[in-house]
Parts: sequence; C-alpha cells; structure tokens
Amino acid sequence: MGKFIKAFLLTLVVLVLASLVGVFYVGASVHHQDPLDLVADLTSNKRDSLDFLLIGVDSKDKSQGKPRSDVMMLVHLNKTNKSISLISIPRDTRTKIEGRKHKEKINHAFAYGGPDLSLKTVNQLLGTQIPYYMLIDYEFVKDMVDTMGGVQVDIPMEMNYEDTTVGNSLIIHFKPGLQTLNGEDAVKFLRFRKGYKNADLGRVQAQQQFIGAFLRELKKPEQWVKAPVFLAKYQDNADSTIPLSALIQMSPILAQMGEDGLQSATLPGSPKMIDHLSYFILDEDQARNLLAAQGIL
Repeated sequence: MGKFIKAFLLTLVVLVLASLVGVFYVGASVHHQDPLDLVADLTSNKRDSLDFLLIGVDSKDKSQGKPRSDVMMLVHLNKTNKSISLISIPRDTRTKIEGRKHKEKINHAFAYGGPDLSLKTVNQLLGTQIPYYMLIDYEFVKDMVDTMGGVQVDIPMEMNYEDTTVGNSLIIHFKPGLQTLNGEDAVKFLRFRKGYKNADLGRVQAQQQFIGAFLRELKKPEQWVKAPVFLAKYQDNADSTIPLSALIQMSPILAQMGEDGLQSATLPGSPKMIDHLSYFILDEDQARNLLAAQGIL
C-alpha cells in the first residue's frame, strides 16, 4: 500500500477514534470552518494541546424522561508528549446547576440544557475554562464495535440485570473474564450500573477499560480500510463544537502514541447519602491538583 494511501487511511481512523475517546470529531454535525479560514487558522494558530468535555448519552434509555449524560470525561490532548489524558467525572457528583434551586447530580445538567449546560456546569464546578464539548450516542458505539468485528474486554465480575419494561427493555447477563463483545453487548457493558463494589466509581473504571480496549483494536492495521464505513456510521450520532483546524493539528497524536500514552483518572472525592439519595462529593483541593498535573489548569 502506498505511503500516501496508508497515511490517508490512518488519518481517517484517528478522526473516527476521536468521536469515542474525545480526540477529534469530523461529521455532519461538526462546526465547519470556511476553507480559507481553515487554512489561515492552521498556519497562524499552532496548538500544542486541546481540552474538551466528552459527553456520552444513551438516547434509548427512557426510564427517566429526558436523557441524562451517562458518561462525562475531561479530555486533554498533548501534542508535545504525544499523550491523551481522560479524567472521568462521576455522574453522581453533587453540584450547583444554573437555573436550579438546590444542588443536584451533575448528569442532570444535560436533561435541563443539553451539552452547553453540561459544559458550563463542569467549568463552574472545577474552575476550568474548557472551551469545547463532544457529544456521542451509544448507538454510535454499537455500530463502531460491530463494524470492527468486536472488542475484547475483561468483564470484572458477574453482571446480571433484567428490565422488561416495554420500550426500555434491558437484559444483561455476563460472566467474569476476558471475552469479545459485539456492539449490543458492548453497550450493555457500558450501561450496567448495579453491583459494583464502589458504586459509580466502579462503573467509571469499566468505561475507562473499554476505551483502552477500543483503542487497541482500532489501531490495528486491518481496521484502517474500514475508516470510510466508520465515518458514515457516526454522522447521525455525534456532535461537536471543536474547530476542524484543531482536530487536524491534533491528529498525529494517536498514530505516534505509545502504549503508555493513554492516561486515565477519576475526579477525587467520596460517596455520601443526602436526603436518601446517593451523591459523590468532590474533593476540591485534590481535584485542582489532579487537573494541574494533567495540564488542564
């Protein structure tokens, strides 16, 4: 395969991968730049890093009315170090949400005001100035995994859950151990909530493990030729405010990233029951230290 074709396909794979782990997004919903503005931005604005909020939503979950964010991660791309940092925000994190009288769980922000309010709430909670968001739906994850031929995941424990409600049916049965998940099972693995010993934090670790497994599979050369199919799959299931110029400038990271280039962490804090509801209470001092260490503050 010629060098140009190989480089082109690899770039497509990089762009597709971004829609899951928050590296980049190119699709029908991206905020496009005029070609002349794009060239000018690429030549005048040399980015060494890029920060944004990755939001995952399960549009098929109708159990709570309007969908709430199921995954929230701060993503930091470092072009100099050729690294990607993912910092998970527990969905039960207690915080103030604009327009609400009392503090609530941070994942409620999406139901009240979509990705814009989610991003604003995260910035207010952490004292950050993250400029962009990337929003994906679990349907995209399902389609991607099926197109790839499955993703190998280490199931940490026996997982059993059954909900036969009409319109919101979800049946999960997994045995522990290493196994290859198809798209439907991958989404079930990500949706599973009950049974983790450390509650929401255990689920966050499972999400991080899946992203790592997805990365390893997608970087395999046999996946490169599927890039055009990947692009078509996610156009209806993603949205992003990240400028195309920023995506292009950051695109070499995945191709050059080593095995230790992907770093995962979770905002520090502890669970607490308040008014019979389970919350995650952020440790603000430790959170600032973590964000500073990752280059986000």
